[in-house]
Amino acid sequence: MNLLRKTGLWLAAAVLALSASCTKNTDDSVSALLGSVPSSATSVTVINTPRLLEDLGCKLKDGKLQRSEETEKLMANLYRAPGTGFKTPTLLLADSTGVSHSSCVMFSDAYATYLTGMLEDTQEFTKWIEFHTGKSFTDNAGVYTCGPIAYRGTQYWICLSRPDSPIDVTAVSSYSALNSAQSFVSTDAASHLQKSDHDVLYWGDMNGLLKQAFGSGVKDIATARIAMGMLFEDAAYASGSLDCEKDIIKATATLLNSKGNPSKYLLPVQKIDLATVESIDTQAQYLFAMGYPKELTSKIEQISSSLGGALPPNMVSMLKPVDGTIAIAIDNRQGVQGRLSGVITTDGKPANTLADYISDFTKSAGGKIDKDGKLLRFGWGEANVTNGDGQLEKSIFTLKDVTPKFKDACIALVASVPAKQSPTAGTPEAEDACIVMAAYPYSGGLEWRVGVEAPATRPNMTAYVIENMLPL
Repeated sequence: MNLLRKTGLWLAAAVLALSASCTKNTDDSVSALLGSVPSSATSVTVINTPRLLEDLGCKLKDGKLQRSEETEKLMANLYRAPGTGFKTPTLLLADSTGVSHSSCVMFSDAYATYLTGMLEDTQEFTKWIEFHTGKSFTDNAGVYTCGPIAYRGTQYWICLSRPDSPIDVTAVSSYSALNSAQSFVSTDAASHLQKSDHDVLYWGDMNGLLKQAFGSGVKDIATARIAMGMLFEDAAYASGSLDCEKDIIKATATLLNSKGNPSKYLLPVQKIDLATVESIDTQAQYLFAMGYPKELTSKIEQISSSLGGALPPNMVSMLKPVDGTIAIAIDNRQGVQGRLSGVITTDGKPANTLADYISDFTKSAGGKIDKDGKLLRFGWGEANVTNGDGQLEKSIFTLKDVTPKFKDACIALVASVPAKQSPTAGTPEAEDACIVMAAYPYSGGLEWRVGVEAPATRPNMTAYVIENMLPL
């Protein structure tokens, strides 16, 4: 989870940080920046700035950025008094910063993450940075540094992972002097990252990502590797994309093998039956659903045995009847009586062990379990209960509205994002957003698709990401 959080923040940082450009994102410009990224990089993210600026409603005229009303509001929220520092989007969106309107690249090398791009005017860049930080640049044999920021020639670097420490001069000097064989352009992933059909493209090395997640915990890394090997064949890399629109963010992620193809998923899969999911309840705050083919139980038994143990007989007996869709919907917001509704599809044969387990699980909450043909239905609480003021409580989303969003998926997670986390929190029109994360069979592997959807009353989602997730 720590790795996911860090990766998400850095990716968002890049997304934002990119909001600097308005010219066409060409393969040549991306290739030039990838030429300063070491081939040993753990992860590399390329941002198509023109697409993001368009999402923000910005335009470029006579070489100057014309900011949209949304962008002006964003800059006001990010403003810091002169001499007290700045937020990276401010540098990239403000006037007279010296930053070039071209592509940006973010990469992780060893235990540091950098954002790098090009400059049009080094003097303007120097003046702007020194004015906002209250500090001066230092010349280190041609590498000019000011805190976590550096530039050499017409290229700049910002250390995102250590914003309060001086940037590594030796590292920057090394990056700027890489030849083609030493840089990321020599890797197979480079061609993928030079495509321009997404706002953001991402690539990561799994070994490096695991080291980032677990640090020096060799045992933890080995355990994670073994677990991953049980699920995917030759999972060497992760690849994905991100796109922002006015009211939605869409992202994808896929594990790749050492040849750059989707890593084979080793467990049997089955598509979720949407009608079964919709039958469990009308509204929910959280939803989990998955297709559970009957042969999955045997596979779980095999994995357990290969790890040196065997599943307890009662667990095997409990899982064997499961054959179809499993779904659980929960509403547990503050001030709302807890409610859970679930269903498990069986093969129609007696499932006493499973029924007894669910019965014990629900009994403590005052719930119940019912058999409906091949379906075991269970849960507690009532939908649309009234609150303390006698007003009808409304749940976050209706299942019939969200199930079409993960059609053909084999695993799905849906959750609400409370309005209090939105910049519009506290206003009468503030509403909840919805996150849908689902896995789909893809060329023998799995492709994860994530959608963060906001109502029309929510500000531009690109601006929302920039304002809330940038680590600098």
